[in-house]
Amino acid sequence: MQLNSQLKKNPFNPSLKRMERPTDSIGELETTGEGVGVAVFDSGIFPHPTIDDNLVAAVTFGKTSHGPDTDKKGHGTATAAVIAGTGKGSNGQIKGVAPGAKLINVQVLTEEKGQDIVDGYSSFLGAIDWTIANKDKFNIRVINISGGYSLIPKQDENGQISSFIDPFGTSIKKAIDAGIVVVAAAGNDGPGPGTVLRTPNHNPNVITVGALDTKGTQDDFSDDTVAGFSSRGPTLAGDQKPDLVASGVAIMSALAPNSEAARNNQAKIDNFEKVKNLSDQEVLPYIQSEREAKRLSAESLSEAVPSILPVLPEKFQAFIASREPKVQAMMALSTLEKLTAKGAVDTESEAFKSALQGVRRVLEDKLEPQPTAGFLDNGEAAFLGWDGTSFSAPIVSGVIAHMFEANPNLTPAQVKEILTSTARPVPNADPTAVGAGALDARAAVAKARALSENVIAND
Repeated sequence: MQLNSQLKKNPFNPSLKRMERPTDSIGELETTGEGVGVAVFDSGIFPHPTIDDNLVAAVTFGKTSHGPDTDKKGHGTATAAVIAGTGKGSNGQIKGVAPGAKLINVQVLTEEKGQDIVDGYSSFLGAIDWTIANKDKFNIRVINISGGYSLIPKQDENGQISSFIDPFGTSIKKAIDAGIVVVAAAGNDGPGPGTVLRTPNHNPNVITVGALDTKGTQDDFSDDTVAGFSSRGPTLAGDQKPDLVASGVAIMSALAPNSEAARNNQAKIDNFEKVKNLSDQEVLPYIQSEREAKRLSAESLSEAVPSILPVLPEKFQAFIASREPKVQAMMALSTLEKLTAKGAVDTESEAFKSALQGVRRVLEDKLEPQPTAGFLDNGEAAFLGWDGTSFSAPIVSGVIAHMFEANPNLTPAQVKEILTSTARPVPNADPTAVGAGALDARAAVAKARALSENVIAND
């Protein structure tokens, strides 16, 4: 697989940037998910070459200014391609987990700043009702939800929050009772415990998926870890979540042209090149200007604190080191900037130069663009590397499509039991982060098929 030449202009080796295809952690399967409908509740799906042939329906719920086949964010296009990309646009190299599955594009309002949360709730509920009503028409067996909504706090007579209400609980149960499996991303609020705080990912009837970091070695499980960003249980109700984990770091998937994701990655490419060309004297002023413009947070540079502290006077070192980690970076950078401006720091010293090198390394790491591959007809990149549980969930949804092809009579409860009982252990992983373990696609499909064969044998 060749990286898009957009990145070749940058002064770093693109081959060092890791890429992982959706199928890399799945292995060879005899099935393809043929004919199984997967409803993708997301930002819409652009008719990208790798998924266009598998799009069978599109519908919009909520107050949107564009149709379901226009994906302004780029998120829904990527999750859909993880499920059922055919490989077009990549010479067949970047396929979805279930290339034989059919995609139902269900565009919903995601919960965003400044948006009426009630509109988001209404959008989701309408989408669930439509999906149930059209289940048989499109053979919808799975709903993939790579997003989440806030739970509704309930107050007691003293005005204190006593519990939380799930606005989707009843509707999700109806979908499951209708035989539809609901898969949700755990969220990216880790690594702290108790960070599965939204719906539908907290719902005990939903299959909640966290993110596994394979370190790019899919055949070597010994170095696998749960990704730091992956949300952890328990839920507010005390339930264990996620149910299992699947690959969720540097997952190559479709990129919708002129989407927010495409623009953001291009900005990263431009900023990365700019930072690489900064002189030592320009590094701190650049960080300060980016912070003032709110394009860069001090907290994102927290890994640079150990490089900065030795340059500062001891009284500042002790004070900053005593603060909470989340404010250490802000204080260290601000202090270094002010002391440097006042001439109170020897900018010719090896310690200062070492500090700047440490800051630069962290800054470059934060700004490093994701890898891209292939080209669309308009010259834009066709595929992008994505991080997040949003891309772990559709890997599981794709495997479920395989399971339904192998055994169409599975119930949602059986699907969940098979996935969790066949999951493989993740070394030294906290159960609140990993659930039952890491997805084992071949074992899950084999168990689904065996269950079908047992039923036939007993008839």
